[in-house]
Amino acid sequence: MKKLTDPIHPGEILADELDAIQMTAAMLASSIGIPENCLDDILNENSGVTADIAMRLGVFLNTGPHLWMNLQKSYERDIANPLIQGN
Repeated sequence: MKKLTDPIHPGEILADELDAIQMTAAMLASSIGIPENCLDDILNENSGVTADIAMRLGVFLNTGPHLWMNLQKSYERDIANPLIQGN
């Protein structure tokens, strides 16, 4: 179970976005031209958002790529900071 202080992965935000627009991962993957397993890895927090995927998400979701890159950068920073993880 996640704690409030756990870093937030971009996949968690993306999952919320998909719920809000009532779209499946398969539909989004097809719409932005990436393999479904690649998107599933992000949603399952097994991989991060690359610059290419950030561009695609930014265009499709009308957020711009910077949002997704900043979410990824913040997540990586928080993972690297032992104070965030309570160690």
